[in-house]
Amino acid sequence: MKRNPENFDASRMVVTHHEAVSTDGEMIPYTQVGPANGNGDAPVHLTAYGGYGISLLPHYNSSLGKLW
Repeated sequence: MKRNPENFDASRMVVTHHEAVSTDGEMIPYTQVGPANGNGDAPVHLTAYGGYGISLLPHYNSSLGKLW
C-alpha cells in the first residue's frame, strides 16, 4: 500500500485518558496528547465534540501544529 511520508515525530509524545466532572455531575472522558516530560502547564489547541454516540479520536493536524 502507498502512504504519505511521516512529517511529524510523535516518539516524544504520550496519550493519557482522564475524566472531568460536569456541572450536573456527569463524568466526561477526555484524551490529552502532549510531551512525555510535560507537567500539563502548556498552551493547548482544544477540539471537542460529543453527541449522538460519535466520538473523535486524537489525531495530529500538521497544518495547525506548525503554528504552535
